[in-house]
Amino acid sequence: MLKFMIQPKKRTYLEYWFALASVEGLGGVRIKRLITRFGDVANIFDAELPEIARLPSFNPVLASRILTVAQNFPVLRERLAALNSQQVEVLCPEDAAYPAQLKAVPDAPPILCRIGTVTEIHKQCVAIVGSQQPSLEGIQVTLALAVQLAQAGFTVVSGLATGIDATAHNGALAVGGRTVGVLATDFSAVYPFRNSQLAAKIYETGCLFTEHPFPTSPSPGNFVLRNRIISGLSVATIVVES
Repeated sequence: MLKFMIQPKKRTYLEYWFALASVEGLGGVRIKRLITRFGDVANIFDAELPEIARLPSFNPVLASRILTVAQNFPVLRERLAALNSQQVEVLCPEDAAYPAQLKAVPDAPPILCRIGTVTEIHKQCVAIVGSQQPSLEGIQVTLALAVQLAQAGFTVVSGLATGIDATAHNGALAVGGRTVGVLATDFSAVYPFRNSQLAAKIYETGCLFTEHPFPTSPSPGNFVLRNRIISGLSVATIVVES
């Protein structure tokens, strides 16, 4: 009787990065330290626990989380497949489509999810962010800036919040320009909900980014972390009435 051995599916770089992104308490800075030490993302999962635990800002508990996440690769593959079925493109730093300018951020996200019609974010991006309760003058200034930047060929980047963010997005859209929204949640929970239609408009002519491939509720910490992506994508950041 012939016996057939089923070979395990070879893991991709995206799956390795996705696994690291799922480790609680790891983050972009520590991941860069791992890459510096082991040279390749795949090599991290072949390391011994003490090798990881003795790195700066690591400990045995975190090292154990990293090495045991390898047991979850089948579940992680299912999540990647689910995102793909929703037209969500999941990018890791190994991908050519991962924004080059974002890689320079010290704690660049290990995973970046993208939806929309724009498949490449060039370096001519300018961020406009600011108050969620702006004055009339702040709104007028923001609208004028967004329109002028869009007409000059720049992509306007913002965080899809109420106030200055929404005004910046709408200003770019009003003149047929490109705009990019960066979410602090996953794509299933646009926050604030009132900007869901705005998110849909951005999707049609630009794109939306999030570093959260798993269900993520709004939280103050995530809004702060989102800002590094907004500024990291951009050659300049304009703050209005913050």
